[in-house]
Amino acid sequence: MVLPAHPVAAFASVSAGVLLIGLFHAGPGAFGRRTA
Repeated sequence: MVLPAHPVAAFASVSAGVLLIGLFHAGPGAFGRRTA
């Protein structure tokens, strides 16, 4: 795994990706009950 030039941007993109995947995977019901 190669370290990116901008760790902050990489962390932001990874966290955003995890959030999007979590939301799409859980569905609309995730907004009613948070399991994280």
